[in-house]
Amino acid sequence: MSQELLLNVAEQFRNTIPAKTDWSLRLVAESAEILSVHRHVADPPHVETRLGACITVNHGGSCAYAATSDISLNGLEQAFYRAQQLAQQLRQLQLCSQTSGMAPPASGEYQSITNHHWNNWTLAEKHDYLRQINEQLKIDRAIADWWAALDYRHTDSLICGPDTLVQQSVEFLSPSLAVVANQGAETQIRTYAFDRPAQAGLEYLEEIGFDRAATRTAEEALTLLRAPECPTTECDVLIMPGQMMLQIHESIGHPLEPDRILGDERVYAGTSFVTPGMFGWYQYGSELLNVVFDPHVAGELGSYDYDDAGTPARREYLIRNGILERPLEACCHNSVPVCLALPMPAAAAGTVHPLTAWRTSISNPVISRWMR
Repeated sequence: MSQELLLNVAEQFRNTIPAKTDWSLRLVAESAEILSVHRHVADPPHVETRLGACITVNHGGSCAYAATSDISLNGLEQAFYRAQQLAQQLRQLQLCSQTSGMAPPASGEYQSITNHHWNNWTLAEKHDYLRQINEQLKIDRAIADWWAALDYRHTDSLICGPDTLVQQSVEFLSPSLAVVANQGAETQIRTYAFDRPAQAGLEYLEEIGFDRAATRTAEEALTLLRAPECPTTECDVLIMPGQMMLQIHESIGHPLEPDRILGDERVYAGTSFVTPGMFGWYQYGSELLNVVFDPHVAGELGSYDYDDAGTPARREYLIRNGILERPLEACCHNSVPVCLALPMPAAAAGTVHPLTAWRTSISNPVISRWMR
């Protein structure tokens, strides 16, 4: 569904809601196409489509939401009244009163920058491209398995209130290839680009040298297979970008998620050693460590101009000179950080997924300075 169709749905819904009601509507249309060639044979294309809406209502300071996959006017109206009824029922149980409005504070737009759109190549051309890469992967009898894949995703989202509207259109491309080498009881796997998805078009394949990396990746798999075991000794370690990204993700990203800190996520993915009282004084790392929440890094997966509540995004410090300042993003709407005494970065409000429930929206945690 295009942005134009989402806009038409939103305008129809706006005209049916009573005046002076505090509400927001979020519409999301997602599509995905995953192509792969495995051992020179094209796998069946995998295609996904998702469409849904989430309506949030503030009734006298009590907030509730309802999600639906029925974006007809009747479906949206039913979701609105469910949210309104739930807000009324929960009014006596709220932790604090919702003082800010549900709607985005201002209107705006965001769109991924792509120079060579996914649809510029036909399905046959994409499969031919992946087959050519497959030919470069099978360079030795010791290579037992190999494949190359392209994963493309497009998301159109719209969030609006009575007077404001935010539209975002995001495109992701995630290429990947892998080689498995085996000799006797020893097996090694080498991959390329699994850690390099981006907001980009097909031009990204040339930028990262995807096809040129095929032979090199196969040679590296063979080198690993024939290399001696690492000695048991103490030595310096060179950390490559992929491992560094994973280290930031696990050691800084997950522990600073507010839903883990507050315990909401413990049943699903665990808690965090970070507690609300640690912000502002806790020595998270060396005084050389500075980490920022930066949603404006061009081309990154977590880049955007507005979060899922329509709040404008801006760069904020999470860790400054080694001291923990704030969590990665909020776990509810804008007033919750005040209620729970958690200092939150702007445009980091927790998101409402139209097909499920409240969840958090992770941007780009970036180390801005690690060494002198």
